[in-house]
Amino acid sequence: MANPTIKDSILIHRNVGESLQLLKKRMTDLSITDYIQDVEEIENDYRIMCNSLSHNMRDPQGEIVYNQLLLRTYRLYANVRLAFIVKKRLPFIHCTNVAKRFDISGETVAKSLENYVQDTAMASLSLGDTPNTSVARVNAMHQRYMDELFSSLLVASQWSDDKKQFYSELLISPMVDQDDTLLIVSALTMALLNVFDVNKWLTLVNVCLSLTIERVKQRALVGVMLTLPHGENLLFVEVEEAIKAICKSPDMRREIGELQLQLLLCMQTEEDNVEIQRDIMPTLIKNNKFRMTRDGIVESDDDSLNDILDSGSVDKNMAEMEEKMKKMMAMRDSGSDIYFGGFSHMKRFSFFYQLSNWFVPFSFDNPDVASVMRGADGELIRKAISHGPFCDSDKYSFVFALSSVIDKLPAGVKEVVASGKDIADSAMAMKESAAYIRRMYLQDLYRFFKLHPERKDFANPFEYKDDDVAAFFVANELFDGLLGEELVVVERHLFKSKKYDVVVKLIFRLIAKGVASADEKYICALACQRLGRNEEAYKLLLSLQDCTYDITRVQKSLADVLFALGHYVDAAKYYKMCLEREPENRRLVLCHSLALVNSGNVKDGLVDLFRLDYENDNDVDVKRIIAWGYLVNCKPNDAERVYDWIVNSDRAIDSDWLNCGYVKFILSKTAEAVRCFQRFVEQNEATSQRELLKRELANDWKILSKNGVKDYEAHLIVDIVMTK
Repeated sequence: MANPTIKDSILIHRNVGESLQLLKKRMTDLSITDYIQDVEEIENDYRIMCNSLSHNMRDPQGEIVYNQLLLRTYRLYANVRLAFIVKKRLPFIHCTNVAKRFDISGETVAKSLENYVQDTAMASLSLGDTPNTSVARVNAMHQRYMDELFSSLLVASQWSDDKKQFYSELLISPMVDQDDTLLIVSALTMALLNVFDVNKWLTLVNVCLSLTIERVKQRALVGVMLTLPHGENLLFVEVEEAIKAICKSPDMRREIGELQLQLLLCMQTEEDNVEIQRDIMPTLIKNNKFRMTRDGIVESDDDSLNDILDSGSVDKNMAEMEEKMKKMMAMRDSGSDIYFGGFSHMKRFSFFYQLSNWFVPFSFDNPDVASVMRGADGELIRKAISHGPFCDSDKYSFVFALSSVIDKLPAGVKEVVASGKDIADSAMAMKESAAYIRRMYLQDLYRFFKLHPERKDFANPFEYKDDDVAAFFVANELFDGLLGEELVVVERHLFKSKKYDVVVKLIFRLIAKGVASADEKYICALACQRLGRNEEAYKLLLSLQDCTYDITRVQKSLADVLFALGHYVDAAKYYKMCLEREPENRRLVLCHSLALVNSGNVKDGLVDLFRLDYENDNDVDVKRIIAWGYLVNCKPNDAERVYDWIVNSDRAIDSDWLNCGYVKFILSKTAEAVRCFQRFVEQNEATSQRELLKRELANDWKILSKNGVKDYEAHLIVDIVMTK
């Protein structure tokens, strides 16, 4: 058995003595001396418990005392982990140096944040200075303070209950500026991603449940879900209680489901960016002879000659460009982060050297922004940013990039930038919705974890680790049995995204706990089928027959699974049941016929096929099964006639060439058979074409031998095909 980790020793084994020994060794190995006194205090209290028990004194409160020792040991373990991080990782070293000179006591922080609101109000009424100058000075001082507070919170050790209470009240206080609240929530989220602290996490939960201000509530919700503990609920009962409290509200459950889908879309950002660069941008670049105006896309004067000589090409290019633009906007509206690719190259401004600036809400009063807004084009920049549906991080990038080139832009371009008409119309309606707020914040986070120069020093929730992703939070066992249709929607999305293994892993756990719905069992059965785990799919589908679930869907899937398992008689039976309800369903007719043919009942299997072939003589799917039926029924001449028609059409697939090769081989037309087999292996990407052909011959050997092929001939034909 592998040696237990410190975390497992605390949370799973619940062994204080073992945990302390492991922790002391770890501290020695890492040369960490900050918490020696804490270790000694816990050891002394543990020794007292041991001595009491050794003298036959059983403490009636012993279990409570022991649990308290476990909690103290966990807090010590978390602090040691943080101490190691702040010694080795540059961003944390910087934050620790800031924290050493920063007063993070509750009273000081509350007074500073509340004073800022008052000072801003007073500065705007200032008589001694111009109002703008006074406000700018106050904002600059406060920006430095908030950066220091962010740094201090990032490296703060485990919180006490009192500190949790203080920050829970502070973050919902109307006396604190909303942007400050948002930045503190981000600081707590970043801290929790690296080292879990139940009191910091519960602070975010309290904010999420107590506030109706969507900007704060949604940022806190993201923080809660991205930092869900794994195993700590075994020690902290408050965690499970908090999740149950969150899931009581139907609105919160809906938002949790929406957030999960948004996070999964975030994981696809780089794939979407590749698609944009490959399929969309080349068209836009190719058609750069068009120019943007307030009234839309118009052709430049330089290409007016094309309009005279080839008006059709102009219309075609215009249509193609508009189509690509519509596709990109459709991607954005569906939740894709279409701006990542462009803005990913705009994070090198000095503004982003400051860690907290990656998470600070966008504001024109931000000192760095205000300094570039004072010029003649300041109002134009303001209009452009106000219209754009960009996350806060990209808005800052846009301001700095635009301010550096705006004096060089032609007047016409400035007019278009200032109007932002098309973008504004589609974005303004979304800006206040909870979903939009979450999406913009997720994009801020994603940019940090993908683009920050020192991102590898931070625990990344968007990265795979042990085949799991932190961002897939609904897979956490804390949610088992608490989410209903909200979870089913996520599972359907995963299925459509072909994440079949993730679906199966999640739903099998719910089935084991007895909390899986019929919908989930059906989705799991389909996922098992896609993974080739047909026996498991069959058992799940059989269990659904005994309940009131949609019998038509279950029987169709049962028929498909039985067919895949090679149980053709039973598959035909289920297909027939489905056909009784849907007699005109072409797919069911074909599947039923093929199942009958494969079961050996060729005569009945071909009846419906002959009718369909008569009605449509060009239906290649029908002809394909008829030809196979002839082969199964040992009528190679009839099969050859049909297969020749198929392979000479433009609709032949790889299996047609294989089966045509079988027929030619049976009829001793070896040269033609070899050509067919070669076409078959060429159309497959198997690592070994020889093994592929051998496997197919083995799979169909029963039919081949029935048609007179000898086993030695199979070996010969493989060698002939491979040496040609």
